[in-house]
Amino acid sequence: MRLNFGASGVVALGWFTIAICAEGATFTQVSVLPAQPTAADSLTLVIAESITPSYAVRMAPDKVSLSSTTIDVTYSGVPTTGYLAVPFVPLQVPLGQLVPGAYKVNVYLQPVTALGGAVAGLPKLEVSYQFPVYPASANYDPKVLPSPIVSGAELYFVAPLPQMSCFNSYKIDRLATSGNDISVDYTVFPYTPPGFACFDVSPPLGLYVPLGVLAAGDYTVLANGIFQGASQTVQNNPIAIAFTVLPAPLTGVEYYWASADHYFMTANPQEIAALDAGHFPGWVRTGQTFKVLPSATPLSGSLSPACRFYGRPEAGLDSHFYSASAAECQAVIDSFSSAWMYESGDVFDAYLPDAATGNCPLNTMPLYRVYNNRPDVNHRYTTSIDVRSQMINAGWVPEGYGANAVAMCVL
Repeated sequence: MRLNFGASGVVALGWFTIAICAEGATFTQVSVLPAQPTAADSLTLVIAESITPSYAVRMAPDKVSLSSTTIDVTYSGVPTTGYLAVPFVPLQVPLGQLVPGAYKVNVYLQPVTALGGAVAGLPKLEVSYQFPVYPASANYDPKVLPSPIVSGAELYFVAPLPQMSCFNSYKIDRLATSGNDISVDYTVFPYTPPGFACFDVSPPLGLYVPLGVLAAGDYTVLANGIFQGASQTVQNNPIAIAFTVLPAPLTGVEYYWASADHYFMTANPQEIAALDAGHFPGWVRTGQTFKVLPSATPLSGSLSPACRFYGRPEAGLDSHFYSASAAECQAVIDSFSSAWMYESGDVFDAYLPDAATGNCPLNTMPLYRVYNNRPDVNHRYTTSIDVRSQMINAGWVPEGYGANAVAMCVL
């Protein structure tokens, strides 16, 4: 009869052929899962027993300890003879996450008079095993938020960090700026010792560094950190990002001229000042505004310069037309230059929506365009879906991309 003690201490009985044999090993082999572990993996030791063990042991070890890179696992056992139950499930010891390095595992058996009883001799080294823990692959995906990155906004550097234990936290040791280069030093701690399983799910660890308000320009951030272990520290892979801070946005302002039933919008500070001063009688603010980027902003992604045309009075127009689509701007030049005078190819910069859906980039909003569908052509530009609906109900025609006809995307 072979005693097989479970983790709960309950004794399971099984009947086998009795064999008298010389004292030999109880544990014969150790391996680690996953087979090629990294610092990001939760590790498990797998310990195999002999089919003719010398001692009956519990499924869980009595002690697991880590000294530098040596892991000692100790089981207490009661002398026995006989065959082990088949099929046999190897013993498993959860280690959690380990910092990169070369590790050695020693599995000991401590003879006792009875499980939970007195020690009956010196611990016996049954089997040793060595394995490496490789550095976790660096996939930090650092960002500077909010996006778009503009001057005048409070900016933050964020990056996910690999967890080296169950419940990591970190502190910023130093934040320094030299010109447009920003450096960050940080320490991650604590370290979960082997033998402690992570039963609670902790949120992903993320580096979050306030950068404050930055002037327009090109910047770099370099973050260097260490993982503070129980008995050693490990240098983390550097995290670097280059980013551009765009100029502070301009405010686009909408005006209305009641006698002509025309709308006009501009982000030009001189034009706004002249209109507000009454230099163009009849034009008054509607209260509708939006944010755009100044002309000559460094272009990237879907950021595009907006062109402006003036409808010639001799053609019965006296109105302005805007577009952030280079193709649309060129089409007006090619087909309607006799009626529409080209004023500028970059009065301000805005983002183009997705051509199929009309969706805007993250943290931008739709600027809708509607057309009065009259000979005295006039367009209205608004960020309000309610205003857009009111104009359509009054007979105006929507123009733009997607189901909601988005002309461009603004801040």
